[in-house]
Amino acid sequence: MDILFLLIPLSVVLAVAIGVAFWMAVDSGQFDDLEAPAIRVLADDDTPAKKKKPKLNIDDCASFTQLDREEEDGVDFAIASSCEVKLACGIKWTLVCAPGTKQSKKTRGAVAFELDTGGSDGATASAGT
Repeated sequence: MDILFLLIPLSVVLAVAIGVAFWMAVDSGQFDDLEAPAIRVLADDDTPAKKKKPKLNIDDCASFTQLDREEEDGVDFAIASSCEVKLACGIKWTLVCAPGTKQSKKTRGAVAFELDTGGSDGATASAGT
């Protein structure tokens, strides 16, 4: 019998919460037009869907090459662009000669440049520079 002192107020609070949720739905226009959504599903959509312009990835219009130099210890880096916009590029490198020995030598470098459509540029990393 003591449980009724808990269940009755709890059911009243639940009924009030449901009533408030229903009132908010009616007030926001949720039940204003019940027929149009059912007809809209069956209607034939004659307008063609707009084609979204695909986003271009930088990999689609720019290329990076790295070539080892045979006559000296070094590497040639090159970037070429066929993008329709100007690109701001940068190359950063660390060249290690004789790694793991006492004569190990590290050379670091970086270069930054801009590329127009159809342009290319690059840099050379060698142990002497």
